[in-house]
Amino acid sequence: SPDVVVKVVAASNLERNLYLTTELIDMDCSTVMALNMYDELEQSGAQLDYDHLGSMLGMPIVPTVSRGGKGIDKLLDTIIDVYENRAPKVRHTHIAYTSVVENAIEALETTIKSEGSVSEHFSTRYLTLKMLEGDKEIEKMLSANPRYPQWVEVRDAQVAAIKRDMGEDIETVIADQKYGFIDGALKETYK
Repeated sequence: SPDVVVKVVAASNLERNLYLTTELIDMDCSTVMALNMYDELEQSGAQLDYDHLGSMLGMPIVPTVSRGGKGIDKLLDTIIDVYENRAPKVRHTHIAYTSVVENAIEALETTIKSEGSVSEHFSTRYLTLKMLEGDKEIEKMLSANPRYPQWVEVRDAQVAAIKRDMGEDIETVIADQKYGFIDGALKETYK
């Protein structure tokens, strides 16, 4: 388990790069975002309220220009602050999905939590989302648990309900809603 994750994001392509950030949010990792090539964003005339975006994402964002070393000292100081629990922007947050998806998450997460601590490395919400999506690595990891067949039964029922109610497979639904979250965050912070 990492103490602090440093997510380097190219300021020139925020939407695509923020999708991976949603995975880190789901994992509930202490994260610092290095917003690299920030000079290019400024030169384009765009404006980003990165402090507000960081508050929305639950992580501090530090603009950097790595090829010139700009912002690197601030980035290192911020990493130390996060590690020492002195960064007020670091907070637990999660992507709020539609009620149909949240109900599926709650049903499966409750079943998994009844086992006690399943993993010291991943949040139960993250494991639940990955299991709903059919992630093979997570399924392999969880399959060693004797209650795994029960979890699969609950997962399959929830995935079928999502497909029935939303008309799309779970992977598409979750991806669309993550991109919706990103789009909403950028509408509030990026011009």
